[in-house]
Amino acid sequence: MGRNQWCLPQWNESWGSSGGEGALLAMRGSPLASEQDIGGSIRIPSAFNYLYGLKPTFGRFPTYGAKSGITGQDFIYSNNGPMSRSLEALKLYCEAVLSTEVSPWTLDPKCVPIPWRREVIAPKGRKLRFGIISDNDGEIKCASSHCSWTCNDKESARSSRA
Repeated sequence: MGRNQWCLPQWNESWGSSGGEGALLAMRGSPLASEQDIGGSIRIPSAFNYLYGLKPTFGRFPTYGAKSGITGQDFIYSNNGPMSRSLEALKLYCEAVLSTEVSPWTLDPKCVPIPWRREVIAPKGRKLRFGIISDNDGEIKCASSHCSWTCNDKESARSSRA
């Protein structure tokens, strides 16, 4: 019996239904993958294999002709998106698929008719910023009017039950 030389800790857990593609990308067997994601098929292999992955909002990329894993399932839509070792490859994919020359929205009625815009990601003269909402400051409030307690109220409710 031969030994698999690629069975290394960083590559042996790719997860998700697209895990094989994620492992293939990590081993440089493919430059780019176009995957479908409902529950993590782009995000999980990207995270486990140190890849770039983009899981867009539904309707951003065309899905015409794609079939669901469950016959008749029309209530949870999958999203198409790229995975790659390079951010430049992801940008190239987005520019190619969502170009005005291709116009996928003319073929797929569920695709939003917005071409890819380069300057939106990094506008000239501005840096890209991310906002992170912390859930451990004790003051996060539920958006629903049915639960108007803070995390501190939750802790005092727990201690009164004990």
